Amino acid sequence: GSEMCIRDSAPPNRDSDLDQDDSSGVTSDGDDSDDADSPLRPDLYCLDHDRRVVIPIEFTVADDANLDAAIRRKHAKYDPWLLCNPSASVARLVPGAREPHTWTFGPLVVVAIGVWGTVPHSTIAALTALGLSVAAANTALCAVLASIAHSNMLISRLRHSSPTRWCGV
Repeated sequence: GSEMCIRDSAPPNRDSDLDQDDSSGVTSDGDDSDDADSPLRPDLYCLDHDRRVVIPIEFTVADDANLDAAIRRKHAKYDPWLLCNPSASVARLVPGAREPHTWTFGPLVVVAIGVWGTVPHSTIAALTALGLSVAAANTALCAVLASIAHSNMLISRLRHSSPTRWCGV
């Protein structure tokens, strides 16, 4: 079996994925470092220690009717950077790693879920490609969907309980 682990890389003040992604972080300057100053930082990394591959993972919660477009935006944002920067330094992610500058990036994995609970087939395929069984992927998705449903309920309650709602403001 392949030894894999997951590392969080999100900075503390992460932009919301409900906003349109922009490509301002895409660079072509050949800088292959993956340190805190790296122009793009995916939400998570999956490290395959046997193959010495870093798999970048992005999560997005988007409008159910536009999930395909949200996935395409993630790829448009990250794929050009990954093509220009095929080498991945894992020195920051795995302190003490053997030859930390000899790893490569795998393709971007996008895990997308709709705000009203739509789970595209690509999300299940992405989770199983990362090594989760279908049962484990289903368990994880159920937990995520419960969280999204709870958040949607809170947003709805806040919107509909606003005193200005009844004043026409």
